[in-house]
Amino acid sequence: MIVTADVEITTRDGIVLRGDVARPDDSIHDPVPVLLQRSPYGAQRSGTAELLGMPDEPWISLPLAIGGSGLTLDEVVDAGFAVAVVDCRGTHRSGGTFRWMATEATDGVDVVAWLKEQLWCDGTVLGFGGSYVSATQVVTVLADPTTLSAISPWVALSRPDTDMAGRGGIPIYATTYSWAANRVNDALIKAGHPARADIPLAEGIDPAPLLSQHTLPELAAVLATAPPGQHVAEWVSHPTYDDYWRLAEYPEPALRRLAVPGFHLAGWYDLFLGGTLRNFTSMRRGPARDHQHLVIGPWTHIDQMRRIPTVHDFGPGSTLVGGGITALQLDFWREHGLGAQVGLPTVRLFVMGVDEWRDYAEWPVPGTQELDLYLSDGMLAPNVTEANGATTILHDPTNPAPTVGGQILYGPPDFPGPHDQRPAEAHPGVVSFTTPPFAETFEVVGPVSLRVWVSADATDADLHAVLTDVAPDGTSRILTDGALRLSRRLGLDRVAPLVTGEVTEVAIDMWATANAFLPGHSLRLNLAGASFPRYVSGEDPVAIQVHHGRAFPSHLVVQLSAASAL
Repeated sequence: MIVTADVEITTRDGIVLRGDVARPDDSIHDPVPVLLQRSPYGAQRSGTAELLGMPDEPWISLPLAIGGSGLTLDEVVDAGFAVAVVDCRGTHRSGGTFRWMATEATDGVDVVAWLKEQLWCDGTVLGFGGSYVSATQVVTVLADPTTLSAISPWVALSRPDTDMAGRGGIPIYATTYSWAANRVNDALIKAGHPARADIPLAEGIDPAPLLSQHTLPELAAVLATAPPGQHVAEWVSHPTYDDYWRLAEYPEPALRRLAVPGFHLAGWYDLFLGGTLRNFTSMRRGPARDHQHLVIGPWTHIDQMRRIPTVHDFGPGSTLVGGGITALQLDFWREHGLGAQVGLPTVRLFVMGVDEWRDYAEWPVPGTQELDLYLSDGMLAPNVTEANGATTILHDPTNPAPTVGGQILYGPPDFPGPHDQRPAEAHPGVVSFTTPPFAETFEVVGPVSLRVWVSADATDADLHAVLTDVAPDGTSRILTDGALRLSRRLGLDRVAPLVTGEVTEVAIDMWATANAFLPGHSLRLNLAGASFPRYVSGEDPVAIQVHHGRAFPSHLVVQLSAASAL
């Protein structure tokens, strides 16, 4: 293997980007395809290497990048690939100034062009990587579909206004601040300056005490004093879906036109689950539909290898390696980089509860049956009750309902994931609706949504919904969630204030799950007026009435699997 650290790539505007390359020994005579990752996280590589017990070599970016797939650098290079990891503009070793997504498309086109000019490259470049690194791939092929021959966007966003900046019109608080604060301080360290005391790092700490003392606009103003944090002020100044967000998203028509194979990987506990599903389903409608693959495991955003202990153990088969996902990824690269003939499943999902992988021909999963579970006083049932009633949710801004695990990205590594919701359910601002215990296995696989009739004593309010699996011992494991600012109920591009006391129907997208509720288990829906510090909380007290019964048939919609006994 030939390893070259600190290669230099000059962009069209003269900025020098730097990265590392590993390639087979004979690649100068027998050119090979290249796996490319462009990342803004270079400043964290030494710490990550130490955490994983790896030597902090000058080219440590290479094994760390490939390690995200569960493979080793030797395995990939021995399979016939070169690997290139390039620091995004303004990060770690690269020149210029980092600003969220500002030049990733043009820089991506320039980096791919440079790689294709190298004598050891056979002209094929494939993108790979997760989170922001997934975005560097997608915007590159959207800018020029001839650049990357295939992409592997892991845990990928798609619409930043609903994936990262907010959800259902409610600004996401902890993740927005933590991510931007880290990028600001990375830039200061790169420049040889100390981290700023007024922008404390949120990695490894609970951000709730800090965020409870400041509004998002206040923190955005602080972050805006440094280029890597300026996007937060932009997000705050665009509270509704407008041209700013249209330019930031991946347009569905453009995704559908892409003739680029994709290996889409997500986690049931990933904050970008919705974005990954949107990307996959859009590209699945395009000319490369037969080369789109979707994998979803019981993972959080940052851990698909069980490196971080979780409160619920899904077993050794739940990892990338244990689920055979590592082998699938390498086969995908072999197919689209080396021309190998392999057979990959279109969809592979981990079904929680029974803790096993299933392969399907499509998403949403064929053969499922849509089932409505109707709300009544504390109950969920397949049939609507004749009696009309209402359940009151009280939001107190001085004591907002808490976020407990789930699809989050902030704080210590063990914050996200399949946490027991009983601490949240004990909060006075949370109400629960629960099915009777199932006599036989009740399995849901696919999209989840909520349609409820609500009224409030204010012109606006937030409604947060959480789906859980309740075990016989009372453990209430979170599965998925959703949120909506009620003034956005007619669309995220407009503000339609509530009429005080007037009943109106609203819909909440709760993304998706795959879970088998075993005999003796129950399905639960928790509703609240806040989820802090994941989201910005309403500043005023409000009482929300959730109406149910024959006149207002509020219901949860799940996809009943053919494997279910109901």
